[in-house]
Amino acid sequence: MRNIALRLSTTTGAAFAALGLSVAGLAVLPPAPAFADTATHTTGTPVYSLGQAIAELRSQHPQRLSHDLQPADSTNGFVCSTRDTTIRSVENGDYVTAEIGFSGTQYGILTASDSSSSPGVWEHYNLCLNTTTNTYAIRSVANGDYVTAQLGFSGTEYAALTATDSAANPGLWEQFTFAPTGNGYSIRSVANGNYVTAQMGFSGVEYGMLTATDTAAEPGDWEQFQ
Repeated sequence: MRNIALRLSTTTGAAFAALGLSVAGLAVLPPAPAFADTATHTTGTPVYSLGQAIAELRSQHPQRLSHDLQPADSTNGFVCSTRDTTIRSVENGDYVTAEIGFSGTQYGILTASDSSSSPGVWEHYNLCLNTTTNTYAIRSVANGDYVTAQLGFSGTEYAALTATDSAANPGLWEQFTFAPTGNGYSIRSVANGNYVTAQMGFSGVEYGMLTATDTAAEPGDWEQFQ
């Protein structure tokens, strides 16, 4: 017999009992989390991991489970989780931080370089889902900007992820897809189709910088996040 999972409220459970129906053998799930259309920072609320945030959004939108890259349409709105989320590199275990203290082209770059046990606001993000295109946007709690893949940059900064897009609706460069991997999730840029990698071979302020530059068929440890 196939197992069935239902999400029942207290009222629904009482209704089953009133009708003389048994819910034995059914996996009863807790009520789904609430959502808002605007990403917000809720002080004192427990922080989600990347996987928890993805699961929360998918629980609300089960019809959007495909990992296929689809053409983005920035005119459509996003639904954002109100829960602050951290992103952690599988390779070095560090949290991804938005370098708000940097300047020039390095302002807001994302680096997997925070090794603290209690990540701060620079390491907090809100995850958003475009329910039309099945693409995601990442919004920095620190400055309220969306994370963008800088395809116009060159050299080591080509396709660097920076929390610098302040538009109301994320465009093509600000949209990503997520797929489960052996140790976490891969992040893939919709704009160029490349996996996001944490550049562990870089040095100085660019150590661990996230860039959408990996063209391998399968993501490695540098391309996996939790």
